[in-house]
Amino acid sequence: MEQHTCSVLSCGVAVNFVSSVDLYPHFNNLAAGSYIPNIEVREGWAEGRPVLLYTDTPKNTRFCFAGNQIEVEYPWAMMRAGETLLYLSYPLMELQRQEQSDLTAHAACVSHNGEGILLLGKEGSGKTSVAIDLCRKHGARLVANDLCVLGSRGSSVIARGGTRFLFLRRESIERNLPDLLGFFTRTPTDPWLDKVKVANDEIGVRCEEAEVKVRSAFMLHVDETKTTAVSMPADSLVTRLYLNENFSRYIRSSCTVMLGGSDFEYLEYIPSLDREAFFFMRRRLMTGVIRGCALEYVSGPLGSVLEHVTTSHQERVALARATG
Repeated sequence: MEQHTCSVLSCGVAVNFVSSVDLYPHFNNLAAGSYIPNIEVREGWAEGRPVLLYTDTPKNTRFCFAGNQIEVEYPWAMMRAGETLLYLSYPLMELQRQEQSDLTAHAACVSHNGEGILLLGKEGSGKTSVAIDLCRKHGARLVANDLCVLGSRGSSVIARGGTRFLFLRRESIERNLPDLLGFFTRTPTDPWLDKVKVANDEIGVRCEEAEVKVRSAFMLHVDETKTTAVSMPADSLVTRLYLNENFSRYIRSSCTVMLGGSDFEYLEYIPSLDREAFFFMRRRLMTGVIRGCALEYVSGPLGSVLEHVTTSHQERVALARATG
């Protein structure tokens, strides 16, 4: 049986694919690739990287996840044109990240004059809206939205890259960014569930191509029922539990699952790849976000939150430059 080889690179890590199906053209044309931070697909082999072996089998199935290798024997019809295999490789990418003191976080990040602003918060908290306005109104550049690869350099937190697409939720766009409603072309049954994915350049957002030092970090809650923004230091039990869950979800595979077929069937168990050493690495990074980046909780209407974030960030940059 002929074997095809390609590799997928992402922010300094890579996974090799050896397959009975030529995956290279599929991965290059796959919209799912936008969910891999700074994805680059290459023909050939990335030396010394983990391997995913795939064989198209018409009937029998086999799945083996061991160390730095995944073996998959499944009908190609269940692999969603390669999307299933691409997602399945992410735990191997995250294993490499955490081995080199990086990790994947659910967050947004922008760069303003080369200084990073990290935006945290749960789904629907306003991260994307604030990131868009920082870029369109204040000249920032998008480092990441949705998935952000974070690491450390000494005591500093570094944003190394991330996914660049922007998921727009109709409910948030109607309230915060109504000029973008033209991207929604169907009548919604529920504005909260109605989401569209747009590229950064479709809405005039420029991207930052270099890694940036994160100077400021904010836990956001955009709330249009309030009249002004309220803020406070975000070092609390709830915040620490949130950061622990956020920074460990990809290495523990708590948000990664093998789905296949037209109905996204649950196919196989993906084990946690976490280690004690990874926890201590994440602890240093979480402490760096809380203390080094002065993590702050900000809640209020979008305009007031945006004003607070920009003012607070500028003050921190000025202080850092004044103190050397």
